Amino acid sequence: MSTDFNKILAKVEKEQAEAEETKLELKSNSQRDNETRQEVAKKFVKYYFVILILIIVGVPTYNYLVYRSARSIDLLLPLKDIILTYSAVVGPTLGLVVAYYFKTKND
Repeated sequence: MSTDFNKILAKVEKEQAEAEETKLELKSNSQRDNETRQEVAKKFVKYYFVILILIIVGVPTYNYLVYRSARSIDLLLPLKDIILTYSAVVGPTLGLVVAYYFKTKND
């Protein structure tokens, strides 16, 4: 009878160890998901502003060089329109990525 009790006790201990292992694995996966969300959000915000700065610097530079070489106003790019278009196209995506990141902060 003692051997049956020991077998049952060993089985229960084994199941508890497996449950603890599963908990640790789930925590690890959750933590990895949070880190990935954070990394994606940071990169997206970073590149959003890098491209915006490139537009702010690049368009006037382009306009200067084109006007200097061609002396034509028709070839100039309107900076305000380009920034508005860029913001309208990429801005909502930026909002979704940031919201996705902060979703994990609240959970």
